[in-house]
Amino acid sequence: MEGVVLAAGKSERLKPLTETRPKHLIPLGGKTVLDYALENLIVNKIEPIYVVVSYLKEKIIRHLAGKGIPVEIVEQKEQLGTGDALVPLEKRINEEFLVYYGDVVTDSENIHLILEKHGEKGKPVIALVEVEKPEMYGVATLKNEKIVEIEEKPAKPKSNLALAGIYVLPPQIFQYLRRLNKTERGEYELTDALKKMINEGFEFIGVKLQNEWIDIGTPWDLLKANKYILDKVMKPRICGEIEKNVYLKGKVFVGKGSKVRSGSYIEGPVYIGKNCEIGPNSYIRPFTSIEDQVKIGASVEVKNSIVLEKTKIPHLTYVGDSLIGSNCNFGAGTITANLRLDHSEIKVEIKGKKVGSGLRKLGVIMGDNVETGINVNIMPGIKIGGNSLIGANTLVTMNIPSDTLVYCTQSLILKKRK
Repeated sequence: MEGVVLAAGKSERLKPLTETRPKHLIPLGGKTVLDYALENLIVNKIEPIYVVVSYLKEKIIRHLAGKGIPVEIVEQKEQLGTGDALVPLEKRINEEFLVYYGDVVTDSENIHLILEKHGEKGKPVIALVEVEKPEMYGVATLKNEKIVEIEEKPAKPKSNLALAGIYVLPPQIFQYLRRLNKTERGEYELTDALKKMINEGFEFIGVKLQNEWIDIGTPWDLLKANKYILDKVMKPRICGEIEKNVYLKGKVFVGKGSKVRSGSYIEGPVYIGKNCEIGPNSYIRPFTSIEDQVKIGASVEVKNSIVLEKTKIPHLTYVGDSLIGSNCNFGAGTITANLRLDHSEIKVEIKGKKVGSGLRKLGVIMGDNVETGINVNIMPGIKIGGNSLIGANTLVTMNIPSDTLVYCTQSLILKKRK
C-alpha cells in the first residue's frame, strides 16, 4: 500500500520554535517528529511514501536527503489545508492509500492495527482516539465499527472519539477534494470531503487506537511527546565518555563524542546527543532531551526540557519544563521559573489569546539564537522570540517578540559614608 505523510503546515501555535523550522523537524530524542512518522510506515511495509511539503520545504528536503530515507517529495504550492495538500497526488495514486499527518506521534503497532482492520473489512479506515476535550477536534459517531457521522469541533460532541489524523482512503477521495469549498479559515479540509462521502453512502470503518497518540499542536504537546519518546522508544546506550564520579540512573543515552564530567548526576530517561559537554556537577533530571553540540555547564540543573542543538547553558542556571531553541546562550544565574506562586494552571499566549496548558509546571518557550545576560529570570509560560537579547538582571514577565533587545534600568544611589 502507498503512503502519504502530510508535512506542509507552518504551525503558528508552536512559534517561536517554528519561525526557523517546520514543526515536523523538531527533534525529540535525537530524531525529528517526521522521522518517527516515516519509520512507522517503513516498518509496516508502506511504499512508496510521498511526503507533502510547503513551509520551509528546502529544510525538509535537505533533512530527508541526509537520512537516505526512500521517499518522494510532493509540493503543496500554497498552504490551503489538508484537503488541498492531497490534490497533487491524484495522478500518482490509483488505489487505496494510507494518509498520516506528519505532526502525530504514535507507534508502529497502531499503524499495524489500522492496516489489519482494513484487510479484515476490505473498507476504508479512519483512525480514532478517545480524548478528554472532543470539542477541540473532528469527532466521529461510531455504530457497529462503522462511522455514521463526522462533526468538526462541535459545541456539544456526540462522542469523545476524535479523528486521529491517520486514514486508509479510496482513490475516489480525489473527486470530492476537487469539489470542496473553502472553510472560514480559507482552507480546504480533508474532513469536509470525508463527511460528504459518508453522506453519499461510502462506508468507513472506525478503528480505536490502542497505544500512545499525541497530536503536536502546542508547545506542551512537544513536552508530552518527548516524555513518551524517551520513556518508551529510546534505547539506553553510552557512546561517549563518562568521567569518574558520575552517577547514571535509569535509561540514559549519551551520544558519540559527548563527555559527562565528574560530579554530574543524570536521572533517566534522558537523551544526550553527539559532541555535547555535560558538567562538571550538572544535574540532568528525567525526560530531558539534549540535542547535538549542547553545553550544560557547572552547577546547572535541567528538568523535563528539550534543548536544541548548539545551545550553551554554561553555569549556575535552572531550566525546568522548557523548550529551548538552537544556538542559544544563557548567562550565569539565568532561571526559568516553571511554577506560579498560587500553583494554578499556566496559560500561554497563542495567536493573541491566553490558552490554558493544563499544566501547573511550564517554563519558557524560546526560539533560536537567544542570549541572556547574568541573573535573568523568566516567568512561567513566557515565549521569547528568536534572535533576542535579554539584558542582565532582567525579570521577564511578558512575551518577547523576535529580534528584540530587552533590558531594565536601575538607579544607583551613592552617598558619602558617615
